[in-house]
Amino acid sequence: MAMSELIEKKKKLFNRVFGMKYSLSLIEMKAWDNKDGRELAEVSFAYGELMTALDIQVVCVEIAKWLGGELYGTVNLDFSGDEPSLEMMVEFQ
Repeated sequence: MAMSELIEKKKKLFNRVFGMKYSLSLIEMKAWDNKDGRELAEVSFAYGELMTALDIQVVCVEIAKWLGGELYGTVNLDFSGDEPSLEMMVEFQ
């Protein structure tokens, strides 16, 4: 399955898989081939305000595995706006 097809499928399933369990709401999900040959994806979502740092770590690792990759780089938290959100990167093997 092409990366773009996988991402489109996962976008449709994200809220059903993670929304009910963790109160997450998908903002954006996109993937691309990096210049160095790696396939990367970026996922951003709004999350419940009561999540601890450990909860956030567990969720990010679960999302990366669910997409078929591993958490890559840093996780960015955004507290501006109406609800906190998070942006993370996934590296595919």
